[in-house]
Amino acid sequence: FRIEDVLDWQPQKEIDPLKLDNLKDVNQKLYPFYGQATINNGIISYNQLVDEVLNNKEGKSTILIHSNNQNTVYLETPFYLKDGHGATSVLQSEKLNKPIAHFLIACIVKVIHKKFHYNAKATKIELKRTEISLPIKDGEPDYLLMENYISAIQKLTVKKVISYLDGKMI
Repeated sequence: FRIEDVLDWQPQKEIDPLKLDNLKDVNQKLYPFYGQATINNGIISYNQLVDEVLNNKEGKSTILIHSNNQNTVYLETPFYLKDGHGATSVLQSEKLNKPIAHFLIACIVKVIHKKFHYNAKATKIELKRTEISLPIKDGEPDYLLMENYISAIQKLTVKKVISYLDGKMI
């Protein structure tokens, strides 16, 4: 499947970091300010800014892909986005939830880290055409399998951690 077959590109509001002070609104909630950072899940800072520059006001499951470094993050909160001249893709889908997003991110990262680099950026046009392998049921992506697979891995991981801690605590 092409990425554009399973995820929808969302409009975005980007902010010049030099103008953050002009956009402050202490009456607003604190939300993450995302950029192309590769640490802290891409979060540069937390800010209280005017409502007009807030993305994802409904807090939907969202995937961000940064074109310069292919950093891919998952979030489910409203957020602010650093001006990168459209270098960040904001992706959503009605079928997207946390486990499905993690499955899709793994599939996307597997491909884009091989296909793109700083001199061959993961632009929106190129990302839309990029093909990823997904499980299929009746010719469509098998979202239930994706969700169940990630949930099973999470449960197994938690079990292993608890088992390890129990052994060490004795």
